Amino acid sequence: MQTFKKSERLCNFNLKSILFEKGNSFFSYPFKIQWLIIQNPIEKYILNNHIQQYTVSDNVTKIIQQQNPSFPHKKIPQNAFFYYPAKCLISVSAKKFKNATDRNYIKRIIKEAYRKNKSSFYSLLNEKEMFCLIGIIYTGKAVPGHEEIEKKIILSLQELEKLILSSLET
Repeated sequence: MQTFKKSERLCNFNLKSILFEKGNSFFSYPFKIQWLIIQNPIEKYILNNHIQQYTVSDNVTKIIQQQNPSFPHKKIPQNAFFYYPAKCLISVSAKKFKNATDRNYIKRIIKEAYRKNKSSFYSLLNEKEMFCLIGIIYTGKAVPGHEEIEKKIILSLQELEKLILSSLET
């Protein structure tokens, strides 16, 4: 369970854009957490750009499936399927950290902290039979240490669990 495989990473461009367009967010210094609960099937999120709206008259709008010539041949990319209950994106701003080695170091310790502490979050998602997209954006100004990042990741994941449970109740 303490792995962070390629299939757990948010790599699909369509899913990234859906996360940042429709997702919720909260701020837990030094992180901004963007999250979105999605339901299966994944096809409606990936292939929904083939549906267009046409206005017939002033009051009537029809939704017609526009057949794109490549639509029958278009397949859902392998990186869009959920083999795990969550897909995670980790980002560090290049504006704040000009040196790529600093950005890579911060991303590496965030991935390590997430990998170690995701089990309770995954068990919640498995229990509720949900899938989640998560974006972890580092917004701090200094290069942090391992212990500090791990504490903050634990707090952020606990806050995310609370938000997910409260969104299910409403």
